[in-house]
Amino acid sequence: MAKLKYRGTVKSPDGKVMEVGLSLLSYREEELHVIFSPALDMFGYGHSDKEARASFDETLQEFLRYTRNKGSLQDELLRLGWKMAGRATSRTYKAPEFSRLLRQNDQLQDIVNHKDFRKYDRKVELPVLAG
Repeated sequence: MAKLKYRGTVKSPDGKVMEVGLSLLSYREEELHVIFSPALDMFGYGHSDKEARASFDETLQEFLRYTRNKGSLQDELLRLGWKMAGRATSRTYKAPEFSRLLRQNDQLQDIVNHKDFRKYDRKVELPVLAG
Protein backbone atom coordinates (compact mmCIF):
# COMPACT_ATOMS: atom_id res chain seq x y z
CA MET A 1 0.00 0.00 0.00
CA ALA A 2 1.29 3.47 -0.83
CA LYS A 3 2.35 5.77 1.96
CA LEU A 4 -0.28 8.31 2.92
CA LYS A 5 1.03 11.85 2.76
CA TYR A 6 -1.20 14.79 3.51
CA ARG A 7 -0.45 18.44 3.71
CA GLY A 8 -3.71 20.31 4.08
CA THR A 9 -2.61 23.92 4.01
CA VAL A 10 -4.88 26.90 4.55
CA LYS A 11 -3.05 29.95 5.77
CA SER A 12 -4.35 32.46 8.28
CA PRO A 13 -4.94 36.00 7.01
CA ASP A 14 -1.36 36.89 7.99
CA GLY A 15 -0.02 33.77 6.25
CA LYS A 16 1.03 31.83 9.37
CA VAL A 17 0.55 28.07 9.56
CA MET A 18 1.44 25.38 12.09
CA GLU A 19 1.93 21.65 11.68
CA VAL A 20 -0.08 19.22 13.78
CA GLY A 21 0.06 15.43 13.99
CA LEU A 22 -2.88 13.57 12.53
CA SER A 23 -3.58 9.82 12.66
CA LEU A 24 -5.14 8.35 9.53
CA LEU A 25 -6.62 4.89 9.08
CA SER A 26 -6.77 3.18 5.71
CA TYR A 27 -9.08 0.21 5.13
CA ARG A 28 -11.51 -1.35 2.67
CA GLU A 29 -15.26 -1.26 2.99
CA GLU A 30 -16.70 -3.73 0.48
CA GLU A 31 -15.39 -2.44 -2.89
CA LEU A 32 -14.29 0.98 -1.61
CA HIS A 33 -10.97 2.17 -0.22
CA VAL A 34 -11.45 4.43 2.81
CA ILE A 35 -9.22 6.94 4.57
CA PHE A 36 -10.46 8.03 8.01
CA SER A 37 -9.18 10.71 10.37
CA PRO A 38 -10.66 10.05 13.82
CA ALA A 39 -9.35 13.37 15.17
CA LEU A 40 -11.30 15.29 12.52
CA ASP A 41 -14.13 12.74 12.11
CA MET A 42 -13.46 12.95 8.39
CA PHE A 43 -13.46 10.38 5.58
CA GLY A 44 -12.24 10.04 2.02
CA TYR A 45 -13.53 7.30 -0.32
CA GLY A 46 -12.54 5.91 -3.69
CA HIS A 47 -12.26 2.83 -5.86
CA SER A 48 -8.49 2.88 -5.28
CA ASP A 49 -6.11 4.14 -2.60
CA LYS A 50 -5.25 7.04 -4.88
CA GLU A 51 -8.92 8.04 -5.26
CA ALA A 52 -9.50 7.73 -1.50
CA ARG A 53 -6.47 9.94 -0.77
CA ALA A 54 -7.65 12.52 -3.30
CA SER A 55 -11.14 12.45 -1.77
CA PHE A 56 -9.70 12.89 1.72
CA ASP A 57 -7.47 15.75 0.55
CA GLU A 58 -10.45 17.51 -1.02
CA THR A 59 -12.59 17.02 2.09
CA LEU A 60 -9.80 18.33 4.32
CA GLN A 61 -9.24 21.38 2.10
CA GLU A 62 -12.96 22.19 2.07
CA PHE A 63 -13.20 21.76 5.85
CA LEU A 64 -10.27 24.12 6.41
CA ARG A 65 -11.53 26.64 3.87
CA TYR A 66 -15.10 26.60 5.23
CA THR A 67 -14.13 26.87 8.89
CA ARG A 68 -11.59 29.59 8.15
CA ASN A 69 -14.18 31.63 6.21
CA LYS A 70 -16.79 31.15 8.96
CA GLY A 71 -14.27 31.82 11.71
CA SER A 72 -15.19 28.50 13.31
CA LEU A 73 -12.03 26.39 13.00
CA GLN A 74 -11.03 26.85 16.64
CA ASP A 75 -14.54 26.03 17.90
CA GLU A 76 -14.74 22.97 15.67
CA LEU A 77 -11.36 21.64 16.79
CA LEU A 78 -12.29 22.13 20.45
CA ARG A 79 -15.63 20.35 19.83
CA LEU A 80 -13.67 17.42 18.39
CA GLY A 81 -11.52 17.22 21.55
CA TRP A 82 -8.41 19.07 20.38
CA LYS A 83 -6.35 20.91 23.00
CA MET A 84 -5.34 24.52 22.58
CA ALA A 85 -2.32 26.18 24.19
CA GLY A 86 -0.49 29.47 24.00
CA ARG A 87 -1.38 33.06 23.35
CA ALA A 88 -3.35 34.30 20.38
CA THR A 89 -0.17 35.18 18.49
CA SER A 90 1.47 31.80 19.08
CA ARG A 91 -1.44 29.43 19.61
CA THR A 92 -0.93 25.71 19.05
CA TYR A 93 -3.37 22.84 18.71
CA LYS A 94 -2.91 19.19 19.57
CA ALA A 95 -5.13 16.44 18.24
CA PRO A 96 -6.73 14.12 20.80
CA GLU A 97 -4.68 11.06 21.69
CA PHE A 98 -5.58 8.01 19.62
CA SER A 99 -6.28 6.00 22.78
CA ARG A 100 -8.81 8.62 23.93
CA LEU A 101 -10.51 8.65 20.54
CA LEU A 102 -10.68 4.86 20.64
CA ARG A 103 -12.48 4.95 24.00
CA GLN A 104 -14.98 7.61 22.90
CA ASN A 105 -15.68 6.92 19.22
CA ASP A 106 -17.90 3.92 18.42
CA GLN A 107 -17.11 4.17 14.72
CA LEU A 108 -13.37 4.03 15.42
CA GLN A 109 -13.90 1.05 17.73
CA ASP A 110 -15.74 -0.75 14.93
CA ILE A 111 -12.90 -0.11 12.48
CA VAL A 112 -10.23 -1.27 14.92
CA ASN A 113 -12.19 -4.34 16.03
CA HIS A 114 -13.63 -5.49 12.70
CA LYS A 115 -11.59 -4.13 9.79
CA ASP A 116 -8.18 -4.92 8.39
CA PHE A 117 -6.72 -1.41 8.66
CA ARG A 118 -3.40 0.42 8.61
CA LYS A 119 -2.71 3.43 10.82
CA TYR A 120 -0.43 6.25 9.74
CA ASP A 121 0.63 9.38 11.58
CA ARG A 122 1.03 12.43 9.34
CA LYS A 123 1.54 16.15 9.67
CA VAL A 124 -1.14 18.58 8.53
CA GLU A 125 -0.78 22.34 8.41
CA LEU A 126 -3.48 24.47 10.04
CA PRO A 127 -3.78 28.25 10.05
CA VAL A 128 -2.59 30.01 13.19
CA LEU A 129 -5.69 31.75 14.52
CA ALA A 130 -6.18 34.48 17.05
CA GLY A 131 -9.06 33.90 19.36
